[in-house]
Amino acid sequence: MLTIQRFDPSPCGFPPPRVAVLPQPEAAELRARRNRSDASLRWYARARYALTDAYRLCGLNRGGVLIAPSYHCRTMIDPALAIGSQVQLYRLTEDLAPDLATLLPMLANGGDQPRALLVSHFFGMVQSLDRIAVVCRAHRVALIEDCSHALPRQMAPSTASSVGEVGDLGVASPYKFFACPDGGLLWSNRDALPTNTLRPPSWRRELRAAARSVRALARRSLLPASDPLRSQPALPSGAAEGKAWEEPASGPSDQYDRREESTAPLRVSRCIVAHTDVTRLMSRRRANYQTWVDRVQGLRHCRALFPALRGDCAPYMFPLLLERPESDFPRLKGFGVPIWRWDEMARSECPVAQRYRLALIHLPCHQSLSLAELDWMTSSVASVCASSVERGLA
Repeated sequence: MLTIQRFDPSPCGFPPPRVAVLPQPEAAELRARRNRSDASLRWYARARYALTDAYRLCGLNRGGVLIAPSYHCRTMIDPALAIGSQVQLYRLTEDLAPDLATLLPMLANGGDQPRALLVSHFFGMVQSLDRIAVVCRAHRVALIEDCSHALPRQMAPSTASSVGEVGDLGVASPYKFFACPDGGLLWSNRDALPTNTLRPPSWRRELRAAARSVRALARRSLLPASDPLRSQPALPSGAAEGKAWEEPASGPSDQYDRREESTAPLRVSRCIVAHTDVTRLMSRRRANYQTWVDRVQGLRHCRALFPALRGDCAPYMFPLLLERPESDFPRLKGFGVPIWRWDEMARSECPVAQRYRLALIHLPCHQSLSLAELDWMTSSVASVCASSVERGLA
């Protein structure tokens, strides 16, 4: 039976992040000219609900099997559990590519049940899918490209990347790249998507979201001029530990709201995506990512998972592999460093996924970061990961 590894950080008393994890609205990023829209795209409130429909289109709601990466966000498998599908996990290599030696036999050993393979372009690093696509076609396995960490042409027509164009279906998360409140996308590279009318959000939600975007656009504050490392020290050594446990995967997590399955995104989100300068977005993200690479190079107790950007990708976040996650993760959180980590994950036999669950942290490199914010974050990481735990901060 599939079991979920859980982690509750609330007993730790971590302070809130001092820098925004996702991009914030900026006047310089918006432009009057509208990006080309694609009528073949279907918009959702979140990509997890786009995945729900993708899994249904593959027949997984008829007792099918989803073959998913062992390293995953819970919302990648929640939709499968919500529609009653089984989930099998495949191994990954250390650079988060599918381990073909174990994946290809899984694809070949099929039965009569519908099956679908989910492959993710983690952190925007484009995976090579040509060989996998050939095997999927030979064994009648639907291939779904998870572009939630990537910027496909369906979302940014000016890009030259082919990400999202190999699989039978693709999904993406606009709000992870654009400064919009929500948004998820589904498209098909084979057959036209069947007609499916989604329920529009209420006007009250629309007005609240628009007001928040306008306030954020006007706010855009910087970090205080004082040294944030002195004003916000790390957690004391006696800080409480988080709660860890396992439980059966009996259904989707509380991050999945069945009421949102048929809800369309906010109009303000579509407007922001349509009028964002994608060239500037990509340039700023790539520059911020490179700053992270340069600043962590040579640190003793961590390393960049991807020290070089692949092709012309737009990175989602900067993945940093901690050598001492049990000590350095809480210290960084104690500073208020904005960190995402996939510690809620189904247990698998993949050693990479089991290690990365707690050791691989996701750090912001989005386009609205200021130089002060980037300097503060990289200095905080250097202070923790360049020293011994016993020394602490001098």
